[in-house]
Amino acid sequence: MRFISPFLIISFLWGLSFTALAEDKYPSVEIVEAYIDLRTGPGRGYPIFYVAERGEWIEVIKRRTDWVKVRTERDKVGWVSRADLEKTVKASGDFVRFKRESYEGYLERDFEVGFMAGAYDTRFDLLSVYGSYHFAENLSIEAHYQEMIVDESRQAVSISIINEPITMYRTSPYFGIGGGRIRVTQAADSTNISSDSSDKTVHVAAGIKTYVTRSFLFRAGYRYTVQLTSKNDNNETEEWKVGFAVFF
Repeated sequence: MRFISPFLIISFLWGLSFTALAEDKYPSVEIVEAYIDLRTGPGRGYPIFYVAERGEWIEVIKRRTDWVKVRTERDKVGWVSRADLEKTVKASGDFVRFKRESYEGYLERDFEVGFMAGAYDTRFDLLSVYGSYHFAENLSIEAHYQEMIVDESRQAVSISIINEPITMYRTSPYFGIGGGRIRVTQAADSTNISSDSSDKTVHVAAGIKTYVTRSFLFRAGYRYTVQLTSKNDNNETEEWKVGFAVFF
């Protein structure tokens, strides 16, 4: 039951929040100027490929600094400058306004790189570095490299899909699921012979992320891992870790 319970609980929460994400709708605004230019990328160096006209409604998908990704009624997806989008109006008739805070950059981040430390199965010192790419508002793909050292050396690599169901607050939870590989190197015994083993792993994870300031965030997490050994009994481990990351 120890193997089933953490997977069922975290996987259920992950799937539930993913379902909620699928139902999200982007806010829409109306063009009141003569037209708005859509570019192929977030910058004036990218070419204009479509012109949306007055009276057309466009969906606001995401923001990157002073550029906003939008979708038109004709399903054209492109980038509009923040200045141009602030000339549009919401359904209430109010003009669109964007906050000029660093926190906005956190909500709109694409990449995240961090360092974490903690305990591995209460017996090992754990050091971890990771990088992630946010390919959707609530979803990211994350790669970890970890080392655990006491009487034996363990190196692990893994890839996870991370879901952050709530992103409007400075502190938000996350859930993850993924897999990887772990290598264990036993210290040499009386025969001066060391031994290595390498096994696949699967895991579930949960934790919190907190925006600190500028481009920094604090992160604390728990991971439950099953090491798929060649023997009949799989090795189950838990880890707790905290750390900091930068985003851009």
